[in-house]
Amino acid sequence: MRHGTSSKGAITAMDTHRAERAPGVLAVLTHLNMVRLQPAQFSFAGGTASQSFQPMQEAEIMYRGQPIALVIAESMEAALGAASLIDVRYAVAPAAVELDAKGTRSLLQAEATKYFKDFVAGNPEAAIAAAPVQFEQTYNTPPQHQNPLELLSTVAEWDGEKLLVHEGTQAASAMRGGLAAQLGIPLANVRVVSPYVGGAFGQRGSLSSHTVFAAVAARAVSRPVKLVVPREQVFHATSFRPASEHVIRIGAERDGRLTGGVHLVRAQTSRFDLMPFTGQETTSRMYDSQL
Repeated sequence: MRHGTSSKGAITAMDTHRAERAPGVLAVLTHLNMVRLQPAQFSFAGGTASQSFQPMQEAEIMYRGQPIALVIAESMEAALGAASLIDVRYAVAPAAVELDAKGTRSLLQAEATKYFKDFVAGNPEAAIAAAPVQFEQTYNTPPQHQNPLELLSTVAEWDGEKLLVHEGTQAASAMRGGLAAQLGIPLANVRVVSPYVGGAFGQRGSLSSHTVFAAVAARAVSRPVKLVVPREQVFHATSFRPASEHVIRIGAERDGRLTGGVHLVRAQTSRFDLMPFTGQETTSRMYDSQL
């Protein structure tokens, strides 16, 4: 895969002629010749895809590291070499990637999702105000990307109208359903084989774009295709833990017993998929208090 270097904007020109003529290259797929896929079905609870946005369908760039081209070749070395020959030009738009960056906007979690509603019990503000011991602190966590030793990889092959995919996954049924939906084929025509999960840490919990690309590529060249996501692209090819800000306020007795507490969180999410943050509700269950 060739990934983009712009954080936001659009591809204005793409020249793949040198890549297509490179030794060992079978095909080069971009948004200009990629088959039109059905929308990805993203849902935090029981979803099939890691994101609703499907790259390589339009010229629009939604995030840094977005895949913009796929080279199918006789070897990994030939594919990587040819991918480096693709010339791309962008119209760059302002991007906002930090919590307080210009251009960001905030939503209450209740406005973003019906899952993980705010937990409220009693009157914590009054309890904190009346407590002899009061504590307030703000903590920040950076984004964290799971990048296990085993890379993301897929082998896809077609037998007529039936698709067989070999991939380590935590959710074979979700992957199978997502492939059928995006490719517009019957669910009965898709089989996912996954005897071992491999390095996961949440990044193999749903269907990612590279799996769909492997299936499309195998059909395009009428032969089995193996796609391995390079190490540097793993940071962009699947989900990650977002940056967050935690404001903790606690009221307690002098012997340490908690009388009230407030845990407020701000966290990153994308503009096309509103992902809930699942940290603050844990606090209400971890500590005993007099509420």
